[in-house]
Amino acid sequence: MRGLIQPGLGDDPSVGFFTDGLYMSGRSSINSLAFDLAQIDVAKGPQNALFGRNSFGGTINAVSNAPEKTTYGWLEAVSGTKDRHEITVGVNMNFSDTLQSRLAVYWRDWGGYFKNALASGPDIGREKTSAVKLSTAFTPNDRREFNLRLAYAEDDDSQPKGFLVETNCGPRTTDGVLRLYCGELPERGSPYSANDVGTEQSMGYHREHTRGSLEWTEFLSARTSLTTLIGGAYEDSVFIRDDDYQAVNSARAGVDTRRHDIQVDTRLHTKTANGQWSGLWGVSGYHFLNTANRIDQFYVLGQTTPGGARVHNGTDTLGTYGSVTYRAVPQLALTLDGRWQVEKKFLASSTIAASTGRSIDLEDSWRGFTPKFTTSWQNPSGLLYYGSVAKGYKTGGFNDRANIRETERVYQPEENITYEVGIKNIKPINRVSLDMGLFWIDWQDQQVLAYSTAGTTQNFFLNNAGQTTSKGLEASLSWDVTDHLNVTAGYTYADARYDQYNDPDLANVTGFAPNGNVSGKRLPRYSPHQAVLSGSYRTPSPLPRTDFVIGSQLKFDSSQFTDNSNTAKTGARTLVNLQAGLDHPEGYAGLWVNNLLDERDPSVGIPWTDASQGFRREWLVVPEDGLTAGLRIKVKF
Repeated sequence: MRGLIQPGLGDDPSVGFFTDGLYMSGRSSINSLAFDLAQIDVAKGPQNALFGRNSFGGTINAVSNAPEKTTYGWLEAVSGTKDRHEITVGVNMNFSDTLQSRLAVYWRDWGGYFKNALASGPDIGREKTSAVKLSTAFTPNDRREFNLRLAYAEDDDSQPKGFLVETNCGPRTTDGVLRLYCGELPERGSPYSANDVGTEQSMGYHREHTRGSLEWTEFLSARTSLTTLIGGAYEDSVFIRDDDYQAVNSARAGVDTRRHDIQVDTRLHTKTANGQWSGLWGVSGYHFLNTANRIDQFYVLGQTTPGGARVHNGTDTLGTYGSVTYRAVPQLALTLDGRWQVEKKFLASSTIAASTGRSIDLEDSWRGFTPKFTTSWQNPSGLLYYGSVAKGYKTGGFNDRANIRETERVYQPEENITYEVGIKNIKPINRVSLDMGLFWIDWQDQQVLAYSTAGTTQNFFLNNAGQTTSKGLEASLSWDVTDHLNVTAGYTYADARYDQYNDPDLANVTGFAPNGNVSGKRLPRYSPHQAVLSGSYRTPSPLPRTDFVIGSQLKFDSSQFTDNSNTAKTGARTLVNLQAGLDHPEGYAGLWVNNLLDERDPSVGIPWTDASQGFRREWLVVPEDGLTAGLRIKVKF
């Protein structure tokens, strides 16, 4: 969001992800639970004041469909090219005026589109998911409400797709060895190859994730309510891949992980009788434990050398927060949000050792206050002017890689101050609504993905940059062209650059020596220009109670730099999706096409180490699938 890239390691992304109000530790569980959703709420800019937990640059909350006061079932099936199949089946039960329940089961099997050049090797790129959600709403009276949610997901994916590209520029000043790739990364590389290198487990990614929550709301009066949300999750996963992405079988990488978290949040909402004052106050707690056993191995000169480390780390967070809004006149609203939070982290290891020989045992805590102030003015026509200033904050932590230097073991907190002004509900002509906003982000001590010079393998760690600035604009438009046709559009421009940062990986590379100075370079892994355009058309068909519907979406992302040197980049990507079908209150049947233009420019490029070539620096490119098409059917019964 807005150029605020996430570091790429660990469980603390720059944008906080939530499912039904519960924080998602890490990123691996998000996609498997993205079914039977009512909506996805996106709040841009720092949201620490009300959401805490790493809502440094924004918050995304996936909201599941709630049980309804009617009984019905449904089945939705999707089948397409490249062996892509999905099925969702569910039932909504209305037991009484006070008790409703909803059960949804999801199954997905995306075939391995990329053929393995090794006949005896594993599938490449296949993804399989099975998941279930159960939610129950109990309202014993008009002053009390309970919502119980349970979910389980299981993933069974094969070797991830990818190919290696040799470096072609950026020699080291010490020995002339090339370290960088200059130019646009290719769409395709050598034939996709992968060996079955798993021993403890089979190849690929295998994960079981279980989570549950209970939300309890007491309506204390007509203007006051108290809501408590308590929940948690447990996850067990194993990931093993052929790390050289070639037929030579020179390296593998993997990690066996077990994690769990527990969360509690209680908030009191209230407002005055005249509506002039409103606000909330809350307290929250979060407990997270993670045990990871890396099972990396390198096959060099016929020898097998174990690598990686076994680590145990955890986080405990306690915070109190509040928000108050004052309306001096009906048109003017002044809102002040704030959170005080203390967070404690530890890292313990039985295999990582400092240079003195003692095992790593680190612990630290951070505390701080994150305020946000917003003012808005809405005139009688609905035109809304607003401005805000907010502080984003994310605590520091510890790097758990074995092959990094002791001075690289700890990273410090990062923070930003975000300024935003804008206008909403502009109506230049009839049936058109336009929103526009400007933002400026002053980012201090940014947590950056860096590469240690302590070893030759994939020794990533988090480091702190000195200062970064991101600035830009956002605009969105909605146009009801006719009673049947609607068009929406959006555009974002973000210019995010390092003001001060010396990248240790570039310290002895020509053009960046001696300190690896990348000040003025753009941040990697974000597109400065992003645009979306969508349209929907609906008109009655000759069939009773049935409409003919057409939908289309276009998304454009300008090229991204893959690393801090700004030499390698991915190409600009234009994706077009289409849907057409017949919509009835009891069902839907239609055709879909994704990536109509068969866009193949890769979206990801990562600096890599090729163990088969003496641990030479190369680039790992993740290819795109191209055009897919198929049929979607939904039946309600």
